[in-house]
Amino acid sequence: MGEMKDALRTIRALPSNVLIKNPAGSWSFVGSVDIRLSFTMKDGAPVDEKTAKNIASFGPGFCNVKRVTWATEKEARDYAASLGLKTA
Repeated sequence: MGEMKDALRTIRALPSNVLIKNPAGSWSFVGSVDIRLSFTMKDGAPVDEKTAKNIASFGPGFCNVKRVTWATEKEARDYAASLGLKTA
């Protein structure tokens, strides 16, 4: 349990919307992440406000969404910018 608490403390200490390159080569956001940068609707459309609230309340399994990653850093930053979000 202590390791999990330490990991969560580290994640919470990160700035908002930090972009990282995953071991598999894709890009995703970590830290305090806007939910719209973690999920899209299964059809690829951005998550709307109602769905974002449902994900926060009930989890993504009930919301017809999928996790999102990007092939390049530029794609990820451009997507965040299109939503009006700043990235670190």
